[in-house]
Amino acid sequence: MSASIDFPIPTPVPRHHPPRSAPVPPPLPPAPAIPLVPQLGGRAAFFASGARVRAAVRAGLPRHVEPRTADDPVRRTGQFLPVVDRVLREDRR
Repeated sequence: MSASIDFPIPTPVPRHHPPRSAPVPPPLPPAPAIPLVPQLGGRAAFFASGARVRAAVRAGLPRHVEPRTADDPVRRTGQFLPVVDRVLREDRR
């Protein structure tokens, strides 16, 4: 009686190819140097400068933001909305 040992035949492992990346869209054109609505230019700069504060608050890092610094955008928004309303009303005329 002869003994035989059967070894399983290995199956080839399919090679994984990384997915092809999509082409990168062209960059956006630069923002216009002159504000579209001059009356809002200063306010837009103020709100843009508050990006650091907004990011810290959204990230849950209130210790990096002083209470007065956090209140300024809320207060300025209250001042800003009537200006926008007036500009939009003038534009409709």
